[in-house]
Amino acid sequence: EFQIPAPDVFIIPHAWVFKHVTFDNNKRNGWFWDVKYAQGIVNSFDNIEYVFTVNGDCVWENPDGVNELISVLGDNDLMAISTQPNMIHSCAVLYKKEAFNAIVNCMSEKHRYPALCSYSPERLLRLCVDKFKLKEKIAPEQPMEKDGLSVDHYTRWNQPSTWKNLVGYRNLGAEFLTAVIDRFEPPEKKHVDLRFINNAFSHDRVCIQKYYETNDRRYLYMCWDRSEDSWYDRVFYPIERYGKEPIYEKEEQE
Repeated sequence: EFQIPAPDVFIIPHAWVFKHVTFDNNKRNGWFWDVKYAQGIVNSFDNIEYVFTVNGDCVWENPDGVNELISVLGDNDLMAISTQPNMIHSCAVLYKKEAFNAIVNCMSEKHRYPALCSYSPERLLRLCVDKFKLKEKIAPEQPMEKDGLSVDHYTRWNQPSTWKNLVGYRNLGAEFLTAVIDRFEPPEKKHVDLRFINNAFSHDRVCIQKYYETNDRRYLYMCWDRSEDSWYDRVFYPIERYGKEPIYEKEEQE
């Protein structure tokens, strides 16, 4: 579910673009039209050499490392946060300008005739890269699942990766949703706009906001209980169930 940013955030960028809701997947179509709009801006300036696309719920805690990320790309055409043979994840991608144009033009042709449940951005990226035989740089360190056997494309655990190491990349949306279900610490308070915390699940919004405001861990325990991934596992206890006094220190039984 997309949430409008706080009003004061709107004054920071030079432009905002939102695609209107249509019959198909909002994420798929919205992502395409955002990058299509960006292509027009990119091609208005001759001095642009590289293009970064990053999802709106992701941050770079160390943007000064961007030149190192470009160095890792080297002579290649693009590098994503994570990749597999059948898809390139779109959460964060670095492109050379020429490769970005080729990919967006290819996607534009695919979107010329709308089709219900058409390709996802990740699948389209792979299709276009293969079509033009673009040189994809595989990030030397991809974010892995805890068992180390597969790639975690959403970096749900804030685990190490090339992008995290160099620019401090984090997918805050995925971290938050995983934290409240799997019962670990949610993203730090500095990343949360308490005036507009509607990005939280509707059933845990009240208690997670209280936790961020007060640091009382009883509200975090409430959030964990209410945020199980199956509705029949969710329990709604009163705050007194977790103790009569506020809890500010992490406890052993957690």
